[in-house]
Parts: sequence; structure tokens; C-alpha cells
Amino acid sequence: MIKKLIFITALALSSFIAKAQVSDYSFQDNGSSFPYLSASGAPVTEHIVNDDVVSPAVVSLPFTFKFGGVNQNSLGISENGFVWFGPAQPNEVSLTNPLTNSQLDLVQGIISAAGIDLHPINTNLAQTKISTAVLGQAPNRVFVVEWYGTARIETIDDPTKTDIIDFQIRLSETTNKVDIVYGRTILNANFTSYLEVGLKTTDVDFNTRTTVNTLWSATLRGTVIDEKCKLSTLSKPAFGQRFSWTANTLSSADFDLNKVVVYPVPATTALTVQGWPNTGFEYVIFDMSGRNMLQGNTEQNTLSVDSLAAGHYVISIKSGDLALHRKFVKIQ
Repeated sequence: MIKKLIFITALALSSFIAKAQVSDYSFQDNGSSFPYLSASGAPVTEHIVNDDVVSPAVVSLPFTFKFGGVNQNSLGISENGFVWFGPAQPNEVSLTNPLTNSQLDLVQGIISAAGIDLHPINTNLAQTKISTAVLGQAPNRVFVVEWYGTARIETIDDPTKTDIIDFQIRLSETTNKVDIVYGRTILNANFTSYLEVGLKTTDVDFNTRTTVNTLWSATLRGTVIDEKCKLSTLSKPAFGQRFSWTANTLSSADFDLNKVVVYPVPATTALTVQGWPNTGFEYVIFDMSGRNMLQGNTEQNTLSVDSLAAGHYVISIKSGDLALHRKFVKIQ
């Protein structure tokens, strides 16, 4: 009984809380150029780069950046092509596969452009650089992390050729937009890799891209967190290709959650949600002990509950920045 009361109370308290999730961010693929920091005219900070090591690895952001509904003021940088939010130190973050690997609670968010084992180049002809810079003026500044001339680790000692790969992760002030931009992608043909590209706050809140059955010019949204982007001489991003994610700006202040009605109660075969501001939503239905009994998506604001046994349930509804919970009864 205590467990049930805790579960019901927690849902009741969260009925009027709207929290953004990166899974709700909108996505756009565009771009035709790579804005190298060396040509920006802005002051550029070059970080010390060794294999799996960036120094300094954690930097202060010049503005508050909201990611997944949480305000962030610092950023961690991985040599392996991703950044993270939260108080986690480099030794507390997975070195590779940052999206598919579970992270400590200290990691509050990840943006990954590569997420594989990269290795800096350090020869007389080329040298890898990881740099940061702030572009523009408030309130429209952009914080940029640039990986310049890096390579996949397996190509470093290959006598055929070493990779030369450039990319950036860009964070925009005010809009909280995330951009991943790719520059040169000159690859050793002997190796194929699979990049982790996208955003994550938790193992169930992610927004990734995949090239499964498609090309980089027409990536698809990942439906499971371990879908990746193939990287080879025949499958790679175009120079200047830009992936952009933008948070949904709709919030609970735009309408009255008290006016949202779930009916009929009791229900027999279907539930309808009246007063929801968005067309369609994601839903999870729990029994009164907190077990997940049914989940899915609907574009019609109506969902089938025919498969549920008779009993008392709670439906959790989510769309954009909005979240709502309602109790209902199912009868046969």
C-alpha cells in the first residue's frame, strides 16, 4: 500500500510540471560550408590534446545554455568527438559510445558528433587541434567546440593513409539550438566505423540520427538508442553538412492543464484526450503499483485500451515540453 501511495502521490505532484526532453527537439539537416574557427576573427582557445585527453576538459560557458530543460553553465569536452553537461569529471564519463553506454547521474546530457575512438595526429605535416571560441554578441552568441584534423585510431599507424576529419559542436545563446557541422572527412578506405550522432539526457531520452538503409544526405531519426551513422569512403557527411536540433518552445503557460479531460471514465475500448494543445502525443499507462502496462504514440488524441484488464490505471501523456497525468478506470 505504501508503494502505491508513493507512486500515486508522485504522479499527482507532477501533473502540472512541463519539462523539456531532447527527444522532443525538432531536427533540420542543412548547410553548405564549414565555418573554421581560424577564419572567424574571434579569439580562439586551443586545448592540449592527447589520446583520450583534452586539457582543460571542462570549460565555463559564456552564457547559460538550457539542454533538456536544465540550465547548464559548463561543458565537458571529449577527444573522442562529444561533449557532456553536468559535474562529471573526464574519468567519470565513457570514453567512447557515449550515447549507447549508460552514464553516471553526474552526466546530465551529451551531444555527440562522433563518439568513437579518435586519436590525435602529431606529425611534421599535420597536427590535431581541439579549440573553443565564442562568436557574436549577446544575446545571440554561439559557443563552438572544433575538432580539427583528427583521425580514427585504427588509421594512425596504417601505412596506406591516416584520416583527416574536422567537425564542430555549436551551442546558440537564447534559442538553445544545437548544431553539429562536419568539415573535411578524408578517410582511409581500409576501415569502416559507426558514429554516434545526436543528443541524450538519459537512456530513454535521446534524439539521434542513423544511416541504416539510407545515406548521410537523408539520415533518419534513430528509433532505438544504438542506431548509428556509418562512416566509410562511400558513406560520409558532405563538407559543410549541418545537423541542427531546436527545443520545442511550447510550455504549460500557453494553456490551462486543468482543462485537459480524459474520457470516458470508466473506459471500455478507447480513451480520448480533450483539450490537449498538440496534435498527437506519447503515452504510458501504469497500473496502481507503478508497472508499465501499455505505451505508444497517437496522432489522433485517441488511443486504444482494449488490451487492458479491468482495473484502475494512470495515464502519462507527453508532447513537446508538456507532461500530464490522469487516473482512469477500465471495465470490460
